[in-house]
Amino acid sequence: MKKSICLVVALCCLATVALAVENMETQLVPSPSILSVPGTTSLVLDAGRWPKMTSSSDNPNCDNVILPQQISLKCKTGNCNDYTATDLKKNYSIPADYRKTSTLVVSWVLRVVGQSASCPNPWPRFCKPFHGRYNCSYPAGEVRSRLFINGNPVGQEAVMTVPGTDSKGGVNVSDPTNTGSAVIDASLFGGTFPETVNIEVRWRNDSAMKVSSAVKEHSMEIMFLPLIMGEKAD
Repeated sequence: MKKSICLVVALCCLATVALAVENMETQLVPSPSILSVPGTTSLVLDAGRWPKMTSSSDNPNCDNVILPQQISLKCKTGNCNDYTATDLKKNYSIPADYRKTSTLVVSWVLRVVGQSASCPNPWPRFCKPFHGRYNCSYPAGEVRSRLFINGNPVGQEAVMTVPGTDSKGGVNVSDPTNTGSAVIDASLFGGTFPETVNIEVRWRNDSAMKVSSAVKEHSMEIMFLPLIMGEKAD
């Protein structure tokens, strides 16, 4: 009888110790944390496309073909897909104990203002000869942003439409906001996060307008989740 009682007491003690250890391990897991990365400079991108152009001149080919069909709203450099770095970047350190189980949730926002760019003179850049009148308009266009991890694009593009503006250097009345997010886990790195992850947001201008984002009107947030639900660090 005494042996049975002792055995029960011992089992109860072991269960209590095991529960205490498990609780201690749970308490040692750091809570989710959020790091804010504010903008530090004003961001500016030149127009990625030529404006919509019309003309009335002594060169019918320029009026009817070159400006309306070959130049208007075409990419200036032949490639409107190139991204430009922003000041939203961070080298983020991953704690050693959570490089297999943690998750990063990155979100960003850019408030963008569009402004009409200068109207290029058709002569001599596009048309020779050219004597007459020409005009430019700036229809709505797209600005895109994307997350890059260690220099590689991750997730989907964040796409927004910048309202069109007039031909006199005006700023659009409605200043839209570009927002995006992406979830990063260890699978992106073959199952284990590196010690440091380079996180940055880049953007590109796929419109005929010059676009900008003021220093206090863009930011990034990095949320660190130490454990995937139901798992523990080794």
